[in-house]
Amino acid sequence: MREAIIDFKLDEIEVIIYIEGQSKNTNQIVRKIKELKRKAKTKVTYLDYDEVKGKDLKKRINQYSSILNSIRNKSYSYLFFSDFRTQWQKDFVETLRNDETFLIDDGAITLAFMKYHMPSKTYFSIPNYGTVERRKEAEKIKTEEGICSKPLDNIKVYTIFHHTRDFKGELKKNNLTHLRKSFSSLDEEAAIIIGAKIVQRGFMTLELYDKLTKKIISNCKKEKVYYIPHRGQPEEYVDYILSNNPELILLKTSEPVEDWLSKQVTPPSSIHGYASTAFYIINLSFPQIRLYCYKPLDVTLNDFNLPGKFGSTLYTNSDAALLTYDEMPKEVSKIEMNI
Repeated sequence: MREAIIDFKLDEIEVIIYIEGQSKNTNQIVRKIKELKRKAKTKVTYLDYDEVKGKDLKKRINQYSSILNSIRNKSYSYLFFSDFRTQWQKDFVETLRNDETFLIDDGAITLAFMKYHMPSKTYFSIPNYGTVERRKEAEKIKTEEGICSKPLDNIKVYTIFHHTRDFKGELKKNNLTHLRKSFSSLDEEAAIIIGAKIVQRGFMTLELYDKLTKKIISNCKKEKVYYIPHRGQPEEYVDYILSNNPELILLKTSEPVEDWLSKQVTPPSSIHGYASTAFYIINLSFPQIRLYCYKPLDVTLNDFNLPGKFGSTLYTNSDAALLTYDEMPKEVSKIEMNI
C-alpha cells in the first residue's frame, strides 16, 4: 500500500484490517500502518477475529457489515483489496462496486489470481463451507444488511508480478521504487536462508524440513549462514533446526527480510529458500544479491493438498506452490532437490 499511495497519488485512505489478537502478523500490520500514516491521511479500522470466534453468524457478519454500510455512500476513487479467498473481502468488493477495483499484492497468491481467476473473470470462487442450512442463514443475514453478491465485470491488479507470462487482464505495475537500493559492496562470505511455514501447515514433517535445510546449507558454500525464521514458525521448530545445524546463525527480525536488507550497508551476497514473495521483492529491489530458490519436492506437493481447498475452487495448494516457483524471474536460480 505504501507504493499505491505514490503511484495512484492518494491523499486520503481508509483501511479495514482483520487481525487475530496480538499475533506476530498483528504487530507487523501495526508497524506498516504507522508508515502509511506518514504518507497520507489515514483512517484505520481494526476488526478482531478473536472477538467473534465461535460466535453465531449474525455477530460475525455484523462485525464487518457495520463498517461496510458506513462507507458505502462515500465516493472513493479506488477500492483495493488483498485476498480473493476471504468472504468478507468478497462482500466488500461486490457491495461497493467501485469501477476502479484492484487486487493488491498480499504475497505470491496474486499469481494464482492472475492465472486461474482473471482469464475467465471469475474473480471469486470460494468453496462452500459448513452445512446448506448455515449457508442459507448467512445469505439471509447478508440480504437484511444490504450486502450484495453480484459479480463485478472487471477487476484489475496492482502488482509486483508484472513479468508474468501469458497474463490476461488489466494490470498496473508496482515497481517498488521506495525500496530500491544499490549497495557499494556485499558480504561474499555470508548467505541467508529464509525459513518457510510449511511444517505447521502439514505439508512436510519437521524431520524432512531439517534434512532439506542441511542440503541448502551445503549449497550456500559460505563461512557464515544466517537463518531468518518465517514469522509463523513456532519457536520450538526453530530451536530444533538450530540445534541440529549448529553452523546456522539465528537472525531474528520483526520485519520482512526485504525491509531488513534495505537497512544494511553490506548485506549477505546470497539468499536461499523455498518459493516465496520475498524472492520477487528482493530481485526487484536489490538486484545485486544472488537468489537461489528451491523447488518443492514432488512427495511434499502431494501432501500440500491434504488440508483441503482454502479460498478457491479453481486451483489446488500444490498448483499455487508450483506456480510461485515456476514464475520466478529469470534472474533467480531455480534448484531442484532430491531426498
